[in-house]
Amino acid sequence: MNDPPQPTPQEASDEAARRAAARISFRLTYDHTSVPRQIGIGSMSGPPIPCAYGGQVQSAGEWDAPDDGQPRDEAGWLDQFLSYVVGETVHEGLTHYQVDGWPWLDPHVPAEAAIPAAVDRLHADLVAIRRRFTSDQAM
Repeated sequence: MNDPPQPTPQEASDEAARRAAARISFRLTYDHTSVPRQIGIGSMSGPPIPCAYGGQVQSAGEWDAPDDGQPRDEAGWLDQFLSYVVGETVHEGLTHYQVDGWPWLDPHVPAEAAIPAAVDRLHADLVAIRRRFTSDQAM
């Protein structure tokens, strides 16, 4: 009695990738807008972003963050404002990356409190990379 041939690890991985890809949707699109987001100390606002949950609900892309009260120079504020952009980008990406119709990781409760720490680490890494590869004139 001959057993059917077993798939190689790569074949098994490829099949798992096909099954996973069939379950996901990512409907967030990126486009240039004629109305840029407005960023200030502790806030960002801008044009509506379509809601990942469908229907008539729109997310205005507006939010407030508490001011940490730290004095910064202009370069420091550019770095800080990037944290707002990274935070919103991760939040929207997580909301729109769905498996079987549900967010893979919902950025709302209960994970809402844990995600900002991960975003902060990503932001700090991006700032460090920028400082390493960008001249002072570009600040």
